Amino acid sequence: MKKVTSSILVGALLCSASAHAEGTQIGTSPVLLAIGVTNIFSQIQAGDRVGITARYNSINGTYLDTTLDFTSVSLAYKSYFNSYAEGAYFELGAASFDVAVSTNSEFTVGSTIMPIAVAGYEWTFDSGFVLGLEGGLGTGGGMGILGVNTAFQF
Repeated sequence: MKKVTSSILVGALLCSASAHAEGTQIGTSPVLLAIGVTNIFSQIQAGDRVGITARYNSINGTYLDTTLDFTSVSLAYKSYFNSYAEGAYFELGAASFDVAVSTNSEFTVGSTIMPIAVAGYEWTFDSGFVLGLEGGLGTGGGMGILGVNTAFQF
């Protein structure tokens, strides 16, 4: 499952970068990066007020006596109320999670799929820099309930 979902995400990222240059965003969530989560997303413009977002998150490491291997990929539909990458939006999608946790002699593995339902607001600057604030179920590709995203749009 992990290899399949990773392959789908890589394909989505590569297709988005080559399929539609104007309106393509590549970005991250700085809050997740600050706490040690590898986080990257790509969004392609699919209409005047529509974007399709693919996101990858990963945490690998040992914390105290616990080893964690966590990967999530998500795909979401983002609809803006005004114009693409500017103003209020809502985002609906799904995130797939693969988790392996080991503590001393115990080992737990699990996979699940979770819905994403988020509302937010984005500002796009002349330089192509995009700043977004969002709240809801599954911000950051399923990682939380509040989020900050930064991206570069080209």
